[in-house]
Amino acid sequence: MWWGQHHFPDGCIITRDAFEHTVQTANKILSEKRVAPSLAEEFAYYVKLYHIFYQWEENDRKGDFYELCADEGIEYEGIPAFYYKD
Repeated sequence: MWWGQHHFPDGCIITRDAFEHTVQTANKILSEKRVAPSLAEEFAYYVKLYHIFYQWEENDRKGDFYELCADEGIEYEGIPAFYYKD
């Protein structure tokens, strides 16, 4: 899930449908198999982060994305993006 968020808040590489499918599959695995607590925590972090992003998009990107993350207890620092014009 890291890959899909690395352009937040400019955009998301993973569609919402793909995200929801991934979450459904991962939750099934987590309910059936034992996983390292650190992996479960990381998964929960990304699920919360994506929900913040998708809700922010649905609200026409109103408010500061980073502040919304902080308000929800998510530590998020974007990765610098460089855009080039031809």
